[in-house]
Amino acid sequence: MIGIFPRPYHDELLYSVYARYKRMMGYKKDGDVLQDLFGSDKVKISPLWPDRLDLLLKNIPEGWCPSINDLIQHHTLVPVSSALPENKDQKEYQSENSNEFRIGGYTGLLESEHRLVGLAYCAECVREDYLKHGESYWRRSQNIFGVFVCTIHKLHLEYVDVPTRYGSVGLMLPPLKSATSESTRRAYKSAIRHFDRSGGMLPATSLMVMDYLLAHAQSLSIGTLSLRLSALKSWHKLQGFDNPVTNDVKKLLKGIERKEGKPKKKTATFSVKNLQQIIYYIDKESNLKAKRDKALILVGFFGTFRRSELVNIMVKHLKVVEEDLIITVPGTKTDQKGKSFTKPLLAMNNELCPIAALNAWLYESGIEDGAVFRGVSRWGSLQDNIIAAASVGPVLRDRASKAGLDEAQNLSSDSLRRSLAVAALKAENSFS
Repeated sequence: MIGIFPRPYHDELLYSVYARYKRMMGYKKDGDVLQDLFGSDKVKISPLWPDRLDLLLKNIPEGWCPSINDLIQHHTLVPVSSALPENKDQKEYQSENSNEFRIGGYTGLLESEHRLVGLAYCAECVREDYLKHGESYWRRSQNIFGVFVCTIHKLHLEYVDVPTRYGSVGLMLPPLKSATSESTRRAYKSAIRHFDRSGGMLPATSLMVMDYLLAHAQSLSIGTLSLRLSALKSWHKLQGFDNPVTNDVKKLLKGIERKEGKPKKKTATFSVKNLQQIIYYIDKESNLKAKRDKALILVGFFGTFRRSELVNIMVKHLKVVEEDLIITVPGTKTDQKGKSFTKPLLAMNNELCPIAALNAWLYESGIEDGAVFRGVSRWGSLQDNIIAAASVGPVLRDRASKAGLDEAQNLSSDSLRRSLAVAALKAENSFS
């Protein structure tokens, strides 16, 4: 018998409790969970139709659940299935030939016939769960056949695919999509992988983290080390473990920064006069790439877009209002709730007009829907793929270099949105 097993939340599927137990114990393999709960790693778990509940109740702490029937009625989909008669007690669910408790054979849904497309969840429910409980879970009410909308938040449910019946059903929990941006999640995943490959163990202790910092103090920058600590802190929080990034770890990082660190490199900016110089040299070219680069730089500058926002602009996001243009930006890095917002581009009567440059690019490229900024091959033909966010900085540096700007190689994609702010501040100060 195991010593601890998480209590189910209201409306939680039993499968979800299994998944939380896996996270709580820090298990990497589902087989370890099955061995704990059922005494065998051969038991197959179905997210919607649990099996061998008789073995489960023998292995979990006494008093965790009043009865198998109580578990069925409150934490499985059996009561809402039309395939089962109502008001059946535990004995009528049991096999006539053994004491093994199996739901599958009594629902008409034999295990070999299970075809589970995915588990449903409400993104806002998940976000609120993490704020309230520090974790989330699968709700029974959101996984009933025919239910497509969260009754609390009136949002369409989202789905996560799970393996089919013939594979080992992976134990997973609803994803916290809005907690961090996609780029941050990728960076955190890479950081955790690096820590693991460097000899670290999860869950980690503060001593392990300090050893990791000392081992990479000279090879990794302070910014990278700080990101690795943030990733470790986030992983332990989401998995329900103590945070290993203690005050001692933070003090060590500060010591490394004093000894090995370099001053943070500020993002270089350029003036409106510099921008005119860049556009002047771009206009000397008449190819498709030049049209795209001009539109990319001017829209990014006057719209103060982040690179991820800029490259993900779609034709459907553009709305003409009189002579100006309104661009809808989906939820981004600074808007973790996923709500969209708009940015205006104003018409100008000179060569720096972002709207004119954008229209020229769309006309020459023939783009009528889909992504606005796309790749252009070395032969000058339009490609279907969206331009990579990481290529915005190189495009700006290349164009600035051809225009003869001294700071060309120090420019980055952030220079686009920062430069307008600096130019506006200088203009304001000139009138004060």
